[in-house]
Order: sequence, then C-alpha cells, then structure tokens
Amino acid sequence: MNLFSPFAITIWLIIGLSLFGLPIGLSMISASIVYLLIMKQDMGIAAEQLLQGLFASYTLLAIPLFIFAAELMNVGSLSERLLKFCDALVGRFRGGLGHVNIVANVILSGMSGSAVADAAGLGRIIINMMTRD
Repeated sequence: MNLFSPFAITIWLIIGLSLFGLPIGLSMISASIVYLLIMKQDMGIAAEQLLQGLFASYTLLAIPLFIFAAELMNVGSLSERLLKFCDALVGRFRGGLGHVNIVANVILSGMSGSAVADAAGLGRIIINMMTRD
C-alpha cells in the first residue's frame, strides 16, 4: 500500500486531526471531504446519499427527536416533578439520590425506550441535585 494513496491520506488525516484534539466525528467528516476532493467526486451526490441514508433509518432519526423531547421535559418542569416523585418514593434510603436517579430513569425509559433520551432528560437536573446535596 502506498503511503500517499488517497485512502492512506484519509487515514493519516483522521489520526492527525484526532491527535490535535478535534472530535473523532469531525475528523472523520473532514477526512472524508478531503478524500472526495482528491478523487474529484461530486460533493452533491455524496451529500444526497448521506441524507437518504439518514432518513431511511427511522431508528437513527428517532434519537435526536427523543433528545428534543427530553429538552422539552426540562423546560416544562416535567423532569423536576418526576424527580420529586421518585425522591418521595426512595429518597429516604441510604444513597437516596442514586436510587432516585435509577427509579426516575426506569420510569422515563418505559416512556421513551432510549437511554440517550433518559440521560439528556434527567442528567442535567440530577447532577445539579447531587452536587447541591
């Protein structure tokens, strides 16, 4: 394998950008764009295929929507009410806030089915509660 082939340049670019502190996702996207430019490929077709792949997978489309729903729960104070309810249930036991976190996430995961949405919905509020107590 040639060290200066387009594929090798892409791999080196991913590694180099990651070592400079760029997040791995952005490193991969940047290296992919450079690869397409080196190979003189049409960027419009690549973007179209990327979007078609994203919208063909309803599971991947659901995750950002669950995160958006969790943010709405935070703004509408539903998360705080859920945590107060769970605090009334198990908050009196030793390690109460840890138990509150688990019970609240069990209840929320029953509604959403997404661990990412659970972490986004209750994470910020429960972290504030734990650092305050």
